[in-house]
Amino acid sequence: MIASLYYKIFLVLGAIVSFEDWTEKRIRNHWILLGLALCGAGMIYLMWNSFLGHQHVAPFGSSHYYMPWRYYPKVLAHLVLCVSASFALWRFNVWPAGDAKLYILFGLFASLIDPNIPGFPLLLFMLILVNVFVPAGIFFAAETLMRVAGGLRNAAEIEWGKSAKALAERTAVRVKDAWPFRYHYAALTVNLLALFFGMMVLGSKFQKLSVGPFGQMLVFLALLVVWGRIMVFLQNRSIGWIALVALSAVLVGGTLMKHWSVWAWLASAVKMTISFGMFISFTRILFDWFIEWDSRRELDPEALKTGSVLSDETWSRLKSEPGLSDKLGDRYSDGLTAEEVEALKAWLAGQEAGSYKVYHTIPFAVWIFMGTLLTLYYRGSVLVLLAPYYGRVKAGLKVLLAGWFS
Repeated sequence: MIASLYYKIFLVLGAIVSFEDWTEKRIRNHWILLGLALCGAGMIYLMWNSFLGHQHVAPFGSSHYYMPWRYYPKVLAHLVLCVSASFALWRFNVWPAGDAKLYILFGLFASLIDPNIPGFPLLLFMLILVNVFVPAGIFFAAETLMRVAGGLRNAAEIEWGKSAKALAERTAVRVKDAWPFRYHYAALTVNLLALFFGMMVLGSKFQKLSVGPFGQMLVFLALLVVWGRIMVFLQNRSIGWIALVALSAVLVGGTLMKHWSVWAWLASAVKMTISFGMFISFTRILFDWFIEWDSRRELDPEALKTGSVLSDETWSRLKSEPGLSDKLGDRYSDGLTAEEVEALKAWLAGQEAGSYKVYHTIPFAVWIFMGTLLTLYYRGSVLVLLAPYYGRVKAGLKVLLAGWFS
């Protein structure tokens, strides 16, 4: 069977790419091209088998197994979804180009290895993403919590009075800075409320469009990924007024129709809005404050190389410099190009010493490989796999923290 052969090829290729990405922090294009060539050869073989099978030709008189023709449009649909998702993740600076290409390749391998895998073809791309990001997120969150807990063990050395006063002063400054934009934040709230209310209405009136709790989490994650891009749109006051008028009209009209549960939908939408606010606030605190801070390193001009990722603050500063603004192109998570590295080194050589930061990036190929392997092995979502252990983990964390600080 071709599936068994391609499963072995997937394991070998995944191990090689993961090792090279871990040690050299790069995914070589020749491995991607080799994988695509092998997948193309596999598809040609399957199509030839399908052709012989539909002609009732069995080579050498043996029984002949072949794929139905409807399999190939499904593979194409799955491939289009994988390409679209990977492009979006690359465009929104979640993945560099190498990780995005690797995800497409492994998605194609999955359709060859197990044509009957649940979710194929329309949901398999999302299933793989969930199985990639959830284990990685759990691992990084656990690592972060351990570091935070380690810092809290030295809490006796912290001067809490001064820390509380400094926190209050920073909060007052943030509120003062945000006050002129209060109407933009109001529009943002109204637009999010209208968005979630629309989801409730569609889910109630059309059962196939109901996203459920798992779907809501995926919506939250999707909004978080594109938050920087859509926030400008959601803060538009004109759109906010339109959303408010439309929301009010639906509430009034729905109230007159006694079979519409508009107020229950509104309550659910309010809960989702509050939940998303808490979700994005916690995520921004976790990632923007601790993880981003922990991943910063002082920029060493001699160590700069293609793929180095400047910190947000450093990028903004350098992008505004007259001698660099035209030499630094669009920013993606692929990091600096070779031309940008040379231009930056030449510019830094003529400057006085300053504080510039780069990010210490984390190789992600191994997580893409393990997530795809988990999808093929478990044939389901890791969220379902972890659900029975949620209560145990919660109780264990309580015991661990109690012993840690006792």
